[in-house]
Parts: sequence; C-alpha cells; structure tokens
Amino acid sequence: MENFLVKRGGTVVFYSNLEENDVKKMCKNNQFAKDNLTSWNLFKKNHEQNAIQKLIIWNNSEIKINNETLYYKEWHEKGILYLEYIFDFRPGKFYSKHLYLIVII
Repeated sequence: MENFLVKRGGTVVFYSNLEENDVKKMCKNNQFAKDNLTSWNLFKKNHEQNAIQKLIIWNNSEIKINNETLYYKEWHEKGILYLEYIFDFRPGKFYSKHLYLIVII
C-alpha cells in the first residue's frame, strides 16, 4: 500500500473524491488499496460535503483529462491542492489558458 500511496501523492488520496470505477482502475493490481479506498470514499460521501472551491484536484473523479483522474507530483509539492488554486470562480475561468484541458464533470 505504501508504494501505491507514494505514486498517488501519499495521504492526499484519502482526501480526494474518487468514484468506484476510478478506484478500480487505479488499484487494479492492489486489492488491499482498492478495498481501503472504496470503504473510505463511502464513509466520506456520507459524512462530508465540500464546496466546489475546496474540491481536491488530485485523484478526483470529477476532475479529469482524457477521462483520467489527475495527479501532478510537482504541482502537489508546490502546494496546489484545491480547485480554487487553479480556477477563478468570479469570472469562471482557469488562471492559466493551458488548464483548459481539464474537464470538470
């Protein structure tokens, strides 16, 4: 599980919003990780509601590029964690024109 977590940003994966299909895809060779993430996400969905600004970007089933969840280690290490860090909600635009590839479901 530790190697799996390192590749996905460590504990940030437990704060992410992942649907069951994305968990299956991420954990296809790690049943233990799959079971833990599935259970944790079910618990979280029943006990926590985040405003859209506070959506965590990484490993989020609602934020994808080419139908894949995102994790950019370099961005995460620089402290970019929430959608509000890359998206300006007042005009409804990404801070950089290069972020238009991100699809928010």
